[in-house]
Amino acid sequence: MTHLPCAMDRRLLSYRAAVLVLALGVALAGCHTVLGLEPSLAECAGIGDSDGDGVCNDADVCPDGDDRQDRDADGVSDGCDRCPLDKADDSDSDGFCDSNDTCPTLPNPGQADQDNDAVGDACDSDPCDRAVCAVSCAQLLTSGRGTQTDLYALDPDGAGPVEAFLAFCDMNTEGGGWTLIMVASDDGIDTWTMVQAARFTTDTTPIGDVNMRHRDFKSPAYHTLGFTDLLFVHAPSGVTAEYEMVGDSSGALGAFINATPFPNCNHALAGNGFPLTGGTLTLGGNLCDTDLYFNLGDHETSEAVCLDLDGAANHATVGPVWSAQNNNGCPFDDPGFIAALGPSNQCVGCPAGIESQEQRTLGFAFALGLNTGAAGTAENFLQVYIR
Repeated sequence: MTHLPCAMDRRLLSYRAAVLVLALGVALAGCHTVLGLEPSLAECAGIGDSDGDGVCNDADVCPDGDDRQDRDADGVSDGCDRCPLDKADDSDSDGFCDSNDTCPTLPNPGQADQDNDAVGDACDSDPCDRAVCAVSCAQLLTSGRGTQTDLYALDPDGAGPVEAFLAFCDMNTEGGGWTLIMVASDDGIDTWTMVQAARFTTDTTPIGDVNMRHRDFKSPAYHTLGFTDLLFVHAPSGVTAEYEMVGDSSGALGAFINATPFPNCNHALAGNGFPLTGGTLTLGGNLCDTDLYFNLGDHETSEAVCLDLDGAANHATVGPVWSAQNNNGCPFDDPGFIAALGPSNQCVGCPAGIESQEQRTLGFAFALGLNTGAAGTAENFLQVYIR
């Protein structure tokens, strides 16, 4: 029998062992994610492990964060979970994890909780039971009690008969402090019609849901909160129109409109309405001017024709309205038909049933071609705020 020298025998064994280790290493590199073994930098060469959690990017469910833990067992690793200790995460998408949200079922990014009972105003059945609620969004802003655009509980009459209610406050546009009181929406529902004109004046019944601010809506604030300034915000265009010093703060908008003559047929009003004081609205299209008016009659020819609601073509309207031209030039041509928030008078020559139909022009929007959303889907709407 021939024997190899001891030195050669040892070298051969070392070579065989090295080959075995190399083969095992290659095999493990191919299945490290299955075995749960962390790869070496060499194994992630060309692929990378950007978060340094030991899992190559090609097999990493969370390449931007450590995915070796999922403490709330929601199927999203901690490294990619905005709420790693809250399985429900942020179910209302308001920026707060449910476990830390004062109202986890409704968006309330400002976390308003005026009575400090750990239940946000948006979810509190009695938001003023431990504190006096604010009268208006403007008061919240100036007092520092509420500075973010959000839902807040308001109680305009304090100890009066009107219960506190949830209101939407815009704390950013044109200085902030705006209370949403109304939405006219092309949502396929005939809400703002001439038959229901009292909704603009004396009918105090609330309409809609403050959480559905793209659909027809009327807040209790419409009839209870005194105002000075008005703000109109159109969607989808984003065009805004601010009118300061319209009211005198002593009364609500409903009472203001009710005290305005109807039909308003003063020809001298043209260009002398409430002037635009802020916002992004500009003159153009079929708009005659950017002033704000109320309860306009149809100035087709004479004042006598304007006053005759049974005339052949008197498209008078109730509520806020702008001056625009249709088939008879400026000013105040067919206001209810092309430049109001919905109501149009049932004139003799008008289409049958027009008094029961909402004209979906949305104030200045139709005259400027701003209603670009799909008809009847609540993509086009005009929000009305007071301050």
